[in-house]
Amino acid sequence: MKIISCFSQKGGVGKTTATINVSAAFGLMLWHETQPGQEPGRVLIVDLDQQANTDITLSGGFFGQRQPRNLGPYDNIAGLLMLDTQLPIFEIITNANIPVSARNVDFIPSNREKMLQVEPTLQSDPANGLFRLREILEPIERAYEYVFIDNPPGVSHLSVNSLVASTHVILPIQLEAASVFGLADSLKAIKSVQQKYNRDLQVAGILPTMCNFRGAGQREFYEGLCKQYGDLMLPPIYHRAEISDAFTSGLDIFSYKPARQSGVMTSSSSSTHEYAEVAEELRNRLDR
Repeated sequence: MKIISCFSQKGGVGKTTATINVSAAFGLMLWHETQPGQEPGRVLIVDLDQQANTDITLSGGFFGQRQPRNLGPYDNIAGLLMLDTQLPIFEIITNANIPVSARNVDFIPSNREKMLQVEPTLQSDPANGLFRLREILEPIERAYEYVFIDNPPGVSHLSVNSLVASTHVILPIQLEAASVFGLADSLKAIKSVQQKYNRDLQVAGILPTMCNFRGAGQREFYEGLCKQYGDLMLPPIYHRAEISDAFTSGLDIFSYKPARQSGVMTSSSSSTHEYAEVAEELRNRLDR
């Protein structure tokens, strides 16, 4: 099982959108590879951000109808992290219903109110607080091929939990000064976790998001990053309204703009091509 953290010190760089769409792309790849009579490999999404936007999106979208859940107030990722749920993780995990054609992506539900209690709870347990997520994910190792974790911005007990539990990390970045300067801080935080807690953690790639190359500014930032970080750079994702529209509707881009042909991931939507290219490149790096 490969566990991939979507991490950035800076907020607003598209971590949640990237987590959902890359996870859906992985789900589609696993689905297309399934032989007749076999079940497709599965992908799990974990939302550690206190805003719980991933959970909201995967539960039907910001304006959609919430999926009914027969779960208690602590039967979610917050309860698991605080040891306040009596349910095993397999009874909490919920199907995300994405991508719509495959439905082999699941998520651990979240709770905005309860997530606000997690950080101080983890801080109060210095011996084990940073390893809680690793322990939570151990029982599902054989059930999932890939786990993607959406993180809160900055360095906290929650984000360090994610990095400690992960095998790989991807860093979404906007092509603007504040985000580019914050990338160095993010890489320093990752290096610190590698040295102290998780020597096997690898940086899988830097993902430029919300790109607009019509002006010279973003193009210069992109070329500078490519020169500095070389092979760590992943293909860019362009800024398009359909990506945010899909997010609001509770869908990944592949379900929002589905392919007309059977067995094909991409449609006429350029966004599906971009996320498919990112996912394929990322998977090649993960499986080396």
